[in-house]
Amino acid sequence: MTSGVRLDRLSPWVMFAMFAAAVAVFVGTLFLLGWWIREPGPSEAGRARLAYDDVLYLSNADQNPLAERIRLARETLEKRQVRVFFTADGVRLRPQMLVLGEILEPHQRLSVVLRELLNGPASEYLVSTLPDGVELRGSYIWEKIAVVDFSSELRERRGGPMAELLCVYAIVNTVLENVDGVEAVRILVEGEPVPVLWDQVDLTAALNEDVSLIR
Repeated sequence: MTSGVRLDRLSPWVMFAMFAAAVAVFVGTLFLLGWWIREPGPSEAGRARLAYDDVLYLSNADQNPLAERIRLARETLEKRQVRVFFTADGVRLRPQMLVLGEILEPHQRLSVVLRELLNGPASEYLVSTLPDGVELRGSYIWEKIAVVDFSSELRERRGGPMAELLCVYAIVNTVLENVDGVEAVRILVEGEPVPVLWDQVDLTAALNEDVSLIR
């Protein structure tokens, strides 16, 4: 005699109930396994929604102090950045980006960017357009014109017409791109106006920026 239950003696309803219970256990196991694998973090849609909400939160400066601090930090960095012009090919001016140690008033920035121009480029791929030995004798702003006074070395020829043009507009563009409220640049040599730099570029009047020379 066996102690087991013969399935062929069970009623159809009992067999159906056993089958349904087995299916339920199997499905429940799969569900729990899937939950254990997928549920440690939010769903993909939830992550996307959180990222979108974070962008909205960070971009709303009126309601979020962190966004306001980020905006102020960005503005501070922009106010400290300057572009000083040199050349790489002797045909176009190329800017070198610098970050000043602090925010300066326009007259201070004028002096600082000119001295950075005279210091020459930090990159080995750029060269100065000014003659060697040039010194800044003084600079000031008068009625939206930056007056810059250089030593006599500025008039020492360093090349042909293009070199002369780049020399002058490295000065002019460096000033006008970095000093707020200045609309033109007057170049003096040893405190006196000069008719031309070397041969062709007229220095009898204040000069405006020439962006066509910038690459």
